[in-house]
Amino acid sequence: MRIPLARWGLGVIAVVATGCVLLGALVWHLAGWYALLCATPAVFTLYFFRDPERTADEADAKAVLSPADGKVVAVVEEELPDGRRGTTIDIFLSIFDVHLNRAPVAGTVTATRYKKGSFLNALRAEAGEANESNAITLSTAYGEIEVKQIAGVIARRIVCAVREGQTLGAGERLGMIRFGSRTKLFVPAESGFEPSVCAGERVLAGKSVLGHVK
Repeated sequence: MRIPLARWGLGVIAVVATGCVLLGALVWHLAGWYALLCATPAVFTLYFFRDPERTADEADAKAVLSPADGKVVAVVEEELPDGRRGTTIDIFLSIFDVHLNRAPVAGTVTATRYKKGSFLNALRAEAGEANESNAITLSTAYGEIEVKQIAGVIARRIVCAVREGQTLGAGERLGMIRFGSRTKLFVPAESGFEPSVCAGERVLAGKSVLGHVK
């Protein structure tokens, strides 16, 4: 049976758990409840790196799924610097959200582009362009759809688990961002995408439908 933890967090979990055990052993002679408090970071780390199993609804072939858990902070029509026009949906992930990113639709990875940058609060609008990020482009039946992983003030480690040429099904794992962060989805205008969410709504990666393509 698969352990419901992200494999990219196992090393962090091991380090934190070892530190908690050692610290707990040192303070045990002072008071037992101090030792229990020492376990708090380990418990939170396990909680943060949880990876629940999810299956996309195959009956809704035109659905565009959320690439991340969190709160939708913006749904806008825009033109990218390269001239592509389409709809961008920004999702903010707090430290309490599952941080696995998933493919919004089935497609083939055509590019991954990592960019160094700042570590502004991911809630700030400018974080999308200023912060460290990794953009994953998927070639799909509806055009090139892009998922952008964006680091935050706490999140300083982006994990991209896919490679160019890899074919993915809707809802498959793309990677993760460690601790609070932001994920941006771009769907090209040529797809006829019609969003069905608005700012303030909460969504789940690989489950929540953000809209439909034509």
